[in-house]
Amino acid sequence: MTLYTPKTDLQNLLFLDRDGTLIKEKNYLSDPNQVELENGVIEGLSLLKNNGWQFIIITNQSGIGRGYFSQEQFWTVQEKLYALLKKSEISILDCFFCPHTPEDNCSCRKPKPQMVLDALNKYPVPLSRCVFIGDKEADILCANNAGITGIHVQTGHGKTLNIPQATYAAPHFLDAALWILR
Repeated sequence: MTLYTPKTDLQNLLFLDRDGTLIKEKNYLSDPNQVELENGVIEGLSLLKNNGWQFIIITNQSGIGRGYFSQEQFWTVQEKLYALLKKSEISILDCFFCPHTPEDNCSCRKPKPQMVLDALNKYPVPLSRCVFIGDKEADILCANNAGITGIHVQTGHGKTLNIPQATYAAPHFLDAALWILR
């Protein structure tokens, strides 16, 4: 779902995991009233936006495939996230999600890179101008499989993980944003 018309001269794309990265991890989140931003997300996204970055969410949502919640409930949670970001004049360019369970062995579920590749097909940007931030190993492996830089943010599930495949491990989202701009 595209939320605004992107500039035709996209320069930098930041791919973002949702749960545990942008918003606090709540297993199988389906209630928009439980959406809570992670610390440093507004500051980090604002800084990146002001430096020419645009944002795409790449998220596995197996709760849909497991029957825990519907696609409509997923989009209701997304709308709440978008509303929270909009208060700080931050927009999400697009959102790609996988509704399948791991057992489905689909082509879109992270760590497979299909969602990132689909996004790059829709919004062509050189791989060297793309970064992926996520809290799980699947996020970092997805970035690696797509040929882009992967940053492990140590929030959500990432608090207890060591992901050696990550280019950088950031204690929080703002630190990840500052590293990108270095």
